Amino acid sequence: MKSAIKIEIEDLGELDEWVTAIVHRKVQEQIEKKLDETIETAVSAAANEVIADKLRAQAEAIIADGWTETDGYGRTTRVRTLRDLMTDLLTKPSGDSYSRNREPFATKVIKEALSAAITKNFAADIAAAQKELKGMLDASVKEKLANALKQALGLPTS
Repeated sequence: MKSAIKIEIEDLGELDEWVTAIVHRKVQEQIEKKLDETIETAVSAAANEVIADKLRAQAEAIIADGWTETDGYGRTTRVRTLRDLMTDLLTKPSGDSYSRNREPFATKVIKEALSAAITKNFAADIAAAQKELKGMLDASVKEKLANALKQALGLPTS
């Protein structure tokens, strides 16, 4: 059974005004939404910059003046400076008590630098020695393999 819906529009001008009003309202809402997002982003970025500037200034003041360390009761034990912190980083063992390699950072850096220098200076000598050793091992293995095959086949060995 077919049913037909019939809409009669008497004046197309009235429909046109209605559609235009809806489109205008939707466009206006989109513009306001985009404007709100842009303002929120700009305000947030400005606030973050102000906060970062203040934190930077406070960090610089702490680094310049030092900071206090306290004992378990909150009593000041000493004032630490950036120099103290750097000295500890360089000279005190790193890692926890379970770490195998607890040497100070400076020691690690020095060992790495020496290792790199030695490797760089002697790289050609080390490579030549490795090549010579490989050649000797290859020759020895070839000779033993040849003798084993000859013996297995019943041929005279040298």
